[in-house]
Amino acid sequence: NDGVSVSIINPSEVRTGWQGADDRPPLEEEFAPDEATDPEDIAAAIRFVATRETPDSVVELDLYRRDKLGEF
Repeated sequence: NDGVSVSIINPSEVRTGWQGADDRPPLEEEFAPDEATDPEDIAAAIRFVATRETPDSVVELDLYRRDKLGEF
């Protein structure tokens, strides 16, 4: 064990300047502030994962907005 772990973070929609396809607007324009996760929330999740003390690690973290799950 070299003290290295790998984590996967699976967010739902994130309001960023990323544009998935040429004919679509950036996600920060496509989603209103209350419709998608903010980049700061993803950064907080990354920090949480990265600061776990050995021997604990986060293998996978699904980060979804609670209001997106209302239809289930």
